Amino acid sequence: MKPYDAIFVFDPKVGEERINLIVNKIEEKIRAGRGEIKKTEKWGIRKLAFSPRKFKGVKEGYYIAIFFDGEGKLPIEVRDLLRVTEGIVLYNIIAAKEAAPEPKAEEEKVEIAASMLEEPKKG
Repeated sequence: MKPYDAIFVFDPKVGEERINLIVNKIEEKIRAGRGEIKKTEKWGIRKLAFSPRKFKGVKEGYYIAIFFDGEGKLPIEVRDLLRVTEGIVLYNIIAAKEAAPEPKAEEEKVEIAASMLEEPKKG
């Protein structure tokens, strides 16, 4: 499975209760498409850099981020759902870079030991 980041912005007038319902619906869509949700973050209300044409006068948005793994057409299906969901001002789904593996304790010790052997630079 590939990792994806879905970030979308609601018109704050929608209300937090309705936003929670829509987020649950999006999470259900991901699970139904055999995706795995890693984390959902609510970033709250933030200022928009610009007002989208469809939402003139909206200067702030309620930001949500869902980090998930999925295969095939799942990101396209989620995007299609976001496109038709009322109250979403902006959205974007991107393929995320996979996290670098954590160094093993032994590798870390070897790296530290090697750096201790270097002679100090004369300046």
